[in-house]
Amino acid sequence: MINSLVTKEKLSRIKEGVFLKSDVPWLKEYYLPDEFEDATLEYAYCIYIDLEQEKRLISSYLSMSKIPRVNLKPTIKGNFVNYLSEYSPKDFEDLLLLTDSYPIDIKSLKRGYYHDQSAVFEVMGYILKQFQGIILWHYQLDNLLQIFFHPTEVTLTRQELNAQRSETWDKMKLVSINKTLSLADFFSNRMLRNYTKLPNIKGAYELFKWLCS
Repeated sequence: MINSLVTKEKLSRIKEGVFLKSDVPWLKEYYLPDEFEDATLEYAYCIYIDLEQEKRLISSYLSMSKIPRVNLKPTIKGNFVNYLSEYSPKDFEDLLLLTDSYPIDIKSLKRGYYHDQSAVFEVMGYILKQFQGIILWHYQLDNLLQIFFHPTEVTLTRQELNAQRSETWDKMKLVSINKTLSLADFFSNRMLRNYTKLPNIKGAYELFKWLCS
């Protein structure tokens, strides 16, 4: 546990923006050569720590457009620095969650959570409890799927859900949690985005090191 993890001095070094890829050559080391050299991906969105002698990347993606991606869930107003201040992270676990959930408004999302008293719902809630009940990463979705499907089916099912395969989502609609709630309903309600991902351990670690230094 780190007290006063987020300070004005530390936050002042955290930068965010959309740049021409050619203006951020230091970003190249974080991508595979073929991806970074793709001429159709002209812009780079990134959050990074701006130090005098180096840049430390927290999060990034390449894009054809200068306009940042739009999320379907409710989002906070402001930037990543405001986001950190709003949620007041106390440790690495908090930073990992915020690094990957930004800019989604977790507080607003949680007000719309489905709840139930059944045993299966309690187990699902326990699996997600560590990170405020949301489904964000592959392993969370895998663990939930293991309640209902054979382990050999889990990885492929998760991949198809992330690929938005309609037949797989229809299959989730047939799995009942209670009389009115299907597994598809639960996933849609708790998935932070319309897909899961690997946790951004590297970026969260760089942020943690900086804030603790």
